[in-house]
Amino acid sequence: MTHLTGHTAGNFAFLTIVLCCAALLPSRIVRAESSPVGDMQQDTRDPNDPLLWAARVCYLEATWRQSDCVALLYVTQRRARNARRPWLDLLLHYSAINANNPRALEVRAFPWSDLPERSVSFNRNWRRLRDLVTEFAAGKLPNPCPRADHWGGAMDHARGRMVPAHCSTSTANTFYMVRR
Repeated sequence: MTHLTGHTAGNFAFLTIVLCCAALLPSRIVRAESSPVGDMQQDTRDPNDPLLWAARVCYLEATWRQSDCVALLYVTQRRARNARRPWLDLLLHYSAINANNPRALEVRAFPWSDLPERSVSFNRNWRRLRDLVTEFAAGKLPNPCPRADHWGGAMDHARGRMVPAHCSTSTANTFYMVRR
C-alpha cells in the first residue's frame, strides 16, 4: 500500500470511508426498525439541566396532568423566592424525586430525549411535558393556582393554617395556601 500515490491513494481513502460507513449502516437500520418510536429525538441536554429536572418532577408528581405540573412549578418558584434559595434546589427537595422507591429511581434517569423502550404515546406525552416546562420557564403559562403555597397528594392532609387553594383548572393533586 505504500506504493499508492495521487488519485489512486485518494480513491483508496474514499473507498475505505464508504466501506466503513456501509458496515455501520445495517446496525442503524435494525435499531430504527426495532424501536417503537422510530425517529427518536437525540438527548442533547445536560443531565443536570433544571428544565430536565422540572420535567422529571412533573412526571413523578403529576404524570401527564399539565395543570398540576404548571401549578407545582409555580409553588416551588414562589417557595424558592421566599426562602431565597435556588429554584432547582427547592424543587428537588420538596418533590418526591429523591425518594427511595423504584418509580422515583426510574424517573431520575429519564433523559431529555425520547425513551426508546417506551411506546409512541408515552414519548409523545414526554415530549409535551418537556415543552410545557420550557414554556413555563419562558413565562408563557399562567399560574392555575396563584395563591398556592404547597401541594400534596391523596395521602396528604392540610395541617395548621393550610387550607385548599382555589385553582382555575381541575387538578389531581391538592394545592394549599396558608391562611394569614
